[in-house]
Amino acid sequence: MAIVLALAVLYQRFGQIPAVDRVLNGISAAAPGLVLAMGLQMARLFGRVPRAVLFAALAFVAIGLLQWPIIPVLAVLVPVSVAAAWVRR
Repeated sequence: MAIVLALAVLYQRFGQIPAVDRVLNGISAAAPGLVLAMGLQMARLFGRVPRAVLFAALAFVAIGLLQWPIIPVLAVLVPVSVAAAWVRR
């Protein structure tokens, strides 16, 4: 948390500098690739677990296709998926 706060203070102080803006735009261009790589890696690990696939598909449909806000979707899906895993064990 301290690192995130420090980065926020640095951005507030230096975010208007054009060079910093260009660097942040370049970094943000790499973010979708990193998210895709992590998603594929998780799919390899949890691809054989039907419940994991179900909850991942629900999250994708709700956030990606229906454009629902991520916080409420995860606030519902996370406890439900944890409860489903707990009941299964």
